[in-house]
Amino acid sequence: MRNRRSQQEAPAPVRSEPVEPALRLRHLLLPLAFGLGLWGIYPRAKAAWVLHDAATALADYARCMAGPTGPGAVRESSDGFRKLLRRRLLSAQPTDRPFAACGSLAQELVPGPTTERAHAAEAAQFAEYNDVALAAGDDKEGFTLAAVGIGASVLDPLSAAAWPFERNGYRHLIESSSTAKEASHPQELPLPAAGAGFPRKGSLYRPTWFAGGRWLAASGSQSTMSVVESSDFGVTWGATSLNQPAIGDYAGRCAQFGSSNSFTVERTESGFAVQSWSTEQVLSRAQLAAGLEVTRTACDSSVLLLVVSAKQKALPGVLACEHGRACTPLNLDVAWLAADFDVAQIEGVSVVLTTGNGVTRVRSSRDRGASWTPGIVAYDAEQAGAPVSSAPTQLVVMGRRLMLYGQAAPRQAYPVLYSDDFGASFHGLETASAAPRRAGGTPIARRP
Repeated sequence: MRNRRSQQEAPAPVRSEPVEPALRLRHLLLPLAFGLGLWGIYPRAKAAWVLHDAATALADYARCMAGPTGPGAVRESSDGFRKLLRRRLLSAQPTDRPFAACGSLAQELVPGPTTERAHAAEAAQFAEYNDVALAAGDDKEGFTLAAVGIGASVLDPLSAAAWPFERNGYRHLIESSSTAKEASHPQELPLPAAGAGFPRKGSLYRPTWFAGGRWLAASGSQSTMSVVESSDFGVTWGATSLNQPAIGDYAGRCAQFGSSNSFTVERTESGFAVQSWSTEQVLSRAQLAAGLEVTRTACDSSVLLLVVSAKQKALPGVLACEHGRACTPLNLDVAWLAADFDVAQIEGVSVVLTTGNGVTRVRSSRDRGASWTPGIVAYDAEQAGAPVSSAPTQLVVMGRRLMLYGQAAPRQAYPVLYSDDFGASFHGLETASAAPRRAGGTPIARRP
């Protein structure tokens, strides 16, 4: 009985359950992996955000530097952007600072003192400016367009760091903001026509006249006289016979088409003398200083320009001889005379051409050289895709039209441009569908 009771009163055995730990390893690994993921993704996400801002800043910079087409040029190629900058640079005057307004934008993209100085520089400090009139020995710091032409490659590091958030590159992001500064669009220079046949520079006289529906030009002296003609308004020329209308009125002298006044230069015992003619009569004779050699002439009805050289001087000079009066030096920048230069006189305006490193500039004066207009670029060999030697170096007057000719070997083409505003602007002759306007005045009598 007792045993049965003791068996009934004995406690039941206790079953032990496994106790789970309060912190498992996976609880540590999951947050750690999430944190590491964020640590790797965040910089890339941030780079993608910065890339968008930098692309907009680059577009604003390009718009400020090169006008409305700047962002598109940067997006397409750095070479196209550089060409726009070159056009803007060449159109500036030597002391202009064409890129100064964009300096703060440039600092956002490429910070540094060199960037700041380059964008604040004057046009003349850039090697590409190529102005022969700049004073030699200028000690200002020099630059090239590479120092200011910040291209799309500046975004490459950000683009690499932004993957995979920006998988399609960055060029589609280069869009300027609505408040960006905008430069005026750089004007492209006119494309010259391809001319041929005009005599090379070197003849003392270069008269032209219109007769029989074509233009004629004479060069050389009486014993070596040659005449060429053009039926396409001065683009191409071909040799013709000496038996031409009014040849006696123009050949062998400096004469403006349609004027009764003309000039001749004759060698004398003491040097050279200038004779002023009115029809068949010599009105006056002006003796030049001894030791001067006349190399070429240019004239209108009232003024003769003489390019002269002297043995004791390294540089040539230019004299202005008023019709019937004495000759006086024409006030020119000495740097122009050190370059490949030419002169023309048209309707009371003196015009000077200078060429250096493939860039041709033209300046004019209406007050006998007391003041000159800023040089305008008429031709840039790089823009024309031509060699530097192709740059025009010869001015020729045809009526009231000023022609600009390059130099080339016989049977080779050269660039031709023209101006109807006395050298203030030039055109490429692709629109020259009408003959150059004739000078006013009464035609001069034919000499026997």
